[in-house]
Amino acid sequence: MSPTTLDAFLRPSGTLNEPTRTSSGCRSLLGRIAKSCIRAIVTNRQSAIAGDGDAIHTMRIALTKLRAAALFFKPWVAEVEWQKINSELRWLNKVLGNARDWDVTIEYIERAHHRRRARKSWHTALRSHDEAHHRLAKTLRSDRYRRLAEALNCWLDKHYGSGNEPSPHGDNDYCETCLRDWREKLIKNEQRVSVLKRKQLHRFRIRSKYYRYMVDSLIDLGMTVSRDDFTFYEIVRRLHRDIGELRDLRRFRKYVGKHSLQYRKRRRELMSRVKQSFRQY
Repeated sequence: MSPTTLDAFLRPSGTLNEPTRTSSGCRSLLGRIAKSCIRAIVTNRQSAIAGDGDAIHTMRIALTKLRAAALFFKPWVAEVEWQKINSELRWLNKVLGNARDWDVTIEYIERAHHRRRARKSWHTALRSHDEAHHRLAKTLRSDRYRRLAEALNCWLDKHYGSGNEPSPHGDNDYCETCLRDWREKLIKNEQRVSVLKRKQLHRFRIRSKYYRYMVDSLIDLGMTVSRDDFTFYEIVRRLHRDIGELRDLRRFRKYVGKHSLQYRKRRRELMSRVKQSFRQY
């Protein structure tokens, strides 16, 4: 996925940022979200090294929430510093994602009816799962990860006061307008969902995940979220689940054969559910 493409898709349009560029409220919101995310990335490290699937998943969510917040509050991000950090976050996310994907694949196979279908590939899948976890453990023990953790904390301290300072409530106008902008761009692409290729569908899922996680983060901080955003949040949550299931099914298909899970039929069902979700909005 091209970071530039995603950034262009989700960046607020027009002159949205200009009236609030000096707002300490938005800067504070970004700092508080970043502090929570960085804490989750750091504190779950040891459990992730030990192979705890929940810790790995928590680290991935925190990492994605941090990147979504930096994009959402882009006018208050120190761009040059953030670009370097974001590059390293992509590196870490790739290793975490590989381990998480294999956790999900093994969960599929371990279901009794799936395990019988995949019995010829069980040991190969298990070996790949163990290798992914070994790479992750090695990554999280590396100097490169240590430097990334230090850079995140320095970035937070330097620009956002560690996220601890008393803060204004935030800028509701900016947040509401930015969420609406993201929402409209997702809706605009809805009609093309059924014909998107695999990588395009994955990018669309990431865009919807960014929207969903920003709504979560703002609600956690006590910000006002419009009725439209609450409604669309539920649509995006279902969309994220269905496209994720399709992705997991595609990955698992190689272990049971193309026809064992009636993949094409299931894909049509999932894509129909995705389109139906948008029609409800």
